[in-house]
Amino acid sequence: MQVQIGVFDSRRKFQYESISVGQQAAQRQPTTVVSMALRFHESMLEVAAEQHVDVNTASVGKKDDLLTTVIGEYNEFGVVATNEKYKLNSHQRISISNLLLHCSTKTLKGIQGVYNTMRQSATPFDVNNLQTSRWLIGGRPARRSSKTSMWESLEVMTPEKQELFIEILGFICRRSAKTGKSAKMDTAEWSTTADYACWAGHGFALLKAKENGPAEEDIVALRQRIIDKDFWDKFQALNAVHDEEFTENDFPFWPKHKHDEDR
Repeated sequence: MQVQIGVFDSRRKFQYESISVGQQAAQRQPTTVVSMALRFHESMLEVAAEQHVDVNTASVGKKDDLLTTVIGEYNEFGVVATNEKYKLNSHQRISISNLLLHCSTKTLKGIQGVYNTMRQSATPFDVNNLQTSRWLIGGRPARRSSKTSMWESLEVMTPEKQELFIEILGFICRRSAKTGKSAKMDTAEWSTTADYACWAGHGFALLKAKENGPAEEDIVALRQRIIDKDFWDKFQALNAVHDEEFTENDFPFWPKHKHDEDR
């Protein structure tokens, strides 16, 4: 049954209409799945409010229920209800689910920020990469490289590491835009970059939490160096061997602080 526009309030109607128009124009201009996800997210918030649910504290299962509800509404909305090709395809559905169920809000805004400065087709954020699991919160490499506690905790994706990952990709996109090159990646490079973000993000967090650690300006400068991939070659070398003896002191950006020299 086709859902009439008047069933939804103006906000939800606007979101579904916008997604529908994007799907209809897909052959001329590829639909941005992140933009679609953000529109579905707005609709999820509205449905959650109607159900007196706080999305920020809701379980993944509850968020999945909300997403299923709004996608179901969209599929029965306007022209979408009478034309199958305007419904979400399986790749879009997986990508949107990954974005809304396994990403932080800051991550979503970071990706959208990249889209605001360059065309989607020149970025790494295509459906092939977005539907993979390595970059999602809780994600790990396909192979389990080590049983040591350091590598176990180092390799898991957290919200903070995910946000760093998006910042790194944003840097790659900006650098590519300046040279007129594409920043597109295949899934292998995408996943390796996620590995780098986890490795560097873990060491960065340990250093930041260290008692009598670096000054704030040094922390800021170090984060920028990580984003600029200054430690990429060192990471590649360490990632290739996965030394069981690797410790926090082996991170290449772990400096000897003045506090240590004064002892």
